[in-house]
Amino acid sequence: MADTTSQQPKLYIYDFCPFSCRARVALGLKKVKYNVIFMAFNDVATPTSLVGTKAAPIFVPVGESPFTESWDVVSYVDKHYGDSPHH
Repeated sequence: MADTTSQQPKLYIYDFCPFSCRARVALGLKKVKYNVIFMAFNDVATPTSLVGTKAAPIFVPVGESPFTESWDVVSYVDKHYGDSPHH
């Protein structure tokens, strides 16, 4: 059986971050399957290696470059997942 989790977008978040929650809500409303990666607040290496700064959320679409900013995630989800309820 193939590993489908590697074919899903990734969302790096801080558990307590309201901006991370915004991104999760957008993905959830569109029923997008994704992998969530919880970062420790003192983890500077992970976000810096992905986007060059300590930030969250960080969204990594399949086959695309990672980006941050929760409203950018919302816009991306609306554009790429439209009104379809299942992904």
